[in-house]
Amino acid sequence: MKNKIYFVALCVFVLSCSTTKNMNYDSMIGKFYGKHPGFSKGTYTQCNLELKRDSTFYFQIKGHDYSPECKGLWSLSNDTLLLKCNEEKDVSVLLSSGYMNQREFRIRVLNKDKLEFDNVNLKRK
Repeated sequence: MKNKIYFVALCVFVLSCSTTKNMNYDSMIGKFYGKHPGFSKGTYTQCNLELKRDSTFYFQIKGHDYSPECKGLWSLSNDTLLLKCNEEKDVSVLLSSGYMNQREFRIRVLNKDKLEFDNVNLKRK
C-alpha cells in the first residue's frame, strides 16, 4: 500500500511539472512591451521589442534620460530568442544616448505572449 501511495505521488509530481514547449517561429512574430521601476523614485524603464517575419527586429529601452535602440536579426532556439544588433557605423549615433552598447541579447520565451528579459516581463501588445 505504501508503494502505491509513493507511486501515485510521484506520478502527480511528474505530470504537474510544466516544461517550456518548443515555440515555432511564426508564433513569435509581433510586438512586445514591458516596464519596470527605474533607479530613481517615480521613474520607470520601458522595453519595446518588435519581431518581424523577415527575421529582423527593433529593440528599444527607454529610461528617464536615455533611449538606446538597435535593429538586427533574431533567431529562435527552443525557449530562447537571440537578438543580434546590426553594427552601427554612424559616429553621431555611437556617441549618443541612443546607442545600445550591448549588441547581443538572450530573451527567455515563457509562452507565445510573454517573454522575460533581465527580470522584466514583456507582454504581447
